[in-house]
Amino acid sequence: MSERLPVFLNQYGMARNTTFAVSICAALLTWSALVQGREADRWWAAAAAATAVTMLFRFLKNYRLFTAEIYRHIAFEEPPT
Repeated sequence: MSERLPVFLNQYGMARNTTFAVSICAALLTWSALVQGREADRWWAAAAAATAVTMLFRFLKNYRLFTAEIYRHIAFEEPPT
């Protein structure tokens, strides 16, 4: 397989995990701001939500590139002789 595949796996795995973790942080900060009335947490929740969306798009981009690399490898693979 290509040497680039592990790089794609690492990048999209990190983006996926970061998206999940920051989404949980955004949800907890939103809960803290709304239920407990902490005004400062609203800004942190907004920043966490923006980061989660950004990392989600980064994950989707890396996943698309990974899938394209797999298909490219399958399409141009040399048959065994």
